[in-house]
Amino acid sequence: MQIINRNHQFEREAILKQKNTEIEARLEKIRQKALEAAAKATSEEDNYKALGEAVQLRDGQISLAFSEVLNSAKSQVLIYSPWVNQAVVNEKFLNLLQKLANRGVRILIGHGIARRQEDEDKPIPPEVEKKLRAIKTPDGLPSVQVLWLGDSHVKEVIVDKQIHLCGSHNWLSYRGDYLPRGESVYKVTIPHQVQEAYEFLANRFQNHAEKLWRNALENRDSQLAVESLCVWGALGMEDIALKEIQKNNWFELLPIWLNVALQGLKYKKLSGDSASFKTALSLLSQVSIEEAFIEQLQQGWRKVIGAIAINNPKTALNLLSDEIWAQFLRLNIAQNSDSPDKFISQYT
Repeated sequence: MQIINRNHQFEREAILKQKNTEIEARLEKIRQKALEAAAKATSEEDNYKALGEAVQLRDGQISLAFSEVLNSAKSQVLIYSPWVNQAVVNEKFLNLLQKLANRGVRILIGHGIARRQEDEDKPIPPEVEKKLRAIKTPDGLPSVQVLWLGDSHVKEVIVDKQIHLCGSHNWLSYRGDYLPRGESVYKVTIPHQVQEAYEFLANRFQNHAEKLWRNALENRDSQLAVESLCVWGALGMEDIALKEIQKNNWFELLPIWLNVALQGLKYKKLSGDSASFKTALSLLSQVSIEEAFIEQLQQGWRKVIGAIAINNPKTALNLLSDEIWAQFLRLNIAQNSDSPDKFISQYT
């Protein structure tokens, strides 16, 4: 048993070493780009910025840049901070996140540095996590997902897949506006480097969503399932979420999926002609009018079809084939006195 545990420990250490080596290699590229930026002549500066840049920030500049970058978010924020505490997650910060949520920004926060959550020497305070999870979208969905990912000392912020902040600053446990510690951060807008960082961090969140989903299935835990759907939604992976619902016949989650998809529609992150909507509509034939969630399903489809119709009435109408319209009538999503055209017209 000791040999097995020792081998497992070596494997974990090797994975962490490889993970941190990848991060350091990426940071080294960014450092080189920052040096290049400093060496550019003024006459070349505008052309250089057009291709993106890497700028080094120090001490007091860091917290200011963090606030400015978050405020600029239009659709998505990814943060990884080993530690999270009330020094940063105060009322001012929570209000900022709520403002982002109100305009449809989806926020994923990863934290943890230990290999196991129970081994964290500075775990996130429960009251802080509760306040973060209490931030909702206008439709009542969780806007901030707080996930223990662990096993990493990475400190990164990625906004809208366009801006990447990385360096030594602990984003959610140190404000940086007192006792300067000589820290440095790079603000990167070079597209391929931002994309590389995004894929690395998004993959960690995706893997965690899959783990949550497996646990949800095993225990038929709807709360864990909702967390998974919201993480997938935040990553723009609504199609994966729907496929899992379909594969496991967990149709009571369809209203949640519709709300996740609705957020994507409202803020133009998901197209009305997405194949996912046709798939979701095809599942209606497997739903009984007696289901406990039928009212939420009815409301969800009315809102989704309405959101699609506002942007493109023809797209919405095309979704309501004769077969689908029959299901809308059977499930009282639409009234018998309605027609597809009349149903669509109330939203346009």
